[in-house]
Amino acid sequence: FPVTIPSLSANSEQQVNSILDSEENTSKENQDYYKWTTSEWAYEGVYPEFFTDISKSLRESPDRANFSQFKKNLIQTLINTLKKVKHGELSLVLSASVVLFSITDDDESENIENISAQSINNESITCYFLARYD
Repeated sequence: FPVTIPSLSANSEQQVNSILDSEENTSKENQDYYKWTTSEWAYEGVYPEFFTDISKSLRESPDRANFSQFKKNLIQTLINTLKKVKHGELSLVLSASVVLFSITDDDESENIENISAQSINNESITCYFLARYD
């Protein structure tokens, strides 16, 4: 079975601009890559110690036997959690931020990002996000 390790990642416009300032390639594709590829974000996998127990639980879950359903349930649970975070106590801080769920090294990652962004964010932020590669 694939390894399942949840993590928290974030980026900022300042960090993206800092990376792009040092890049020779100034194409829109390169800018979009650094802005939207979570594995390139400045704060990738922060606070891993907070995810140790859940990672172990996910690795050892008997539900992994039906991995397709396990993955689907996990994605929906994490989307619901991010929705609560965005619209709960952090709503003012995150109101203008794109919040999404992503999976690295997965053929479905872009679709999962789109679905999660639509579920978590308001319409204007969702439209902005969905046009990220246009």
